[in-house]
Parts: sequence; C-alpha cells; structure tokens
Amino acid sequence: MTLQEVAAETGIDLETTLARFANMEMLLKKFLKKFPDDKSFQELSRAIEAGDYPAAEHAAHTLKGVAGNLGFQGLFEINQKIVDAVRAGNTEEAAGYFRKDKEMYDNIVAVIKQLD
Repeated sequence: MTLQEVAAETGIDLETTLARFANMEMLLKKFLKKFPDDKSFQELSRAIEAGDYPAAEHAAHTLKGVAGNLGFQGLFEINQKIVDAVRAGNTEEAAGYFRKDKEMYDNIVAVIKQLD
C-alpha cells in the first residue's frame, strides 16, 4: 500500500503532514511504521479498564499528540474528547469515546501494517 493510499484510508491530510516532516516521504513512512509500537493506546486501554481516569487522561493526551503529529485527525479529535470528558468528571462519556477510539486505532494500525 502506498503512502497516498494509507493517507486516504486513515484520513491523513498528506500535504499538511508531509510539511511537518520536511516533505520527506521516507521520514513520514518511518514514523508511521513505528506508530503501532507506541504504548499510549495500550496504556489508555488499561487505564479505562481499571477505572484509573487520571492515567486515562494522561495516556489519551499523549496519544492525541502522537496522532496529531502523524496527521490522524480523527484519532486526534476523539482523544481530545476523552481528555475533555475526564477533566469534566464525565467518566462514562470518556469510556464511550474510548470505544470509538479503539475502532479508529485498530483500523489505523491495520492499514499501516500494509504500508510499503
């Protein structure tokens, strides 16, 4: 799968994201391929399951930053919603957003694994 196909499947604004990586496609590909190894999502998952919402807020905030840097706008936005919900004390809402977060994350990882 090409970088353009990955961008189309995951919602990356390729022009903006490539600019963040000095227009170096190989550098962006390198970081995209490392994304599944980032532990933020696993930490978020564990925290939500354990009801540890301060840890969930931290993990969601970290994942939001990683997602934003790589151009995963949808993942960025849903993690911002988790952070906002936790900060507002709406843990049920945060858990609901996490279900959507997991769907997006799983899809992105599956697509990235097909990147040439």
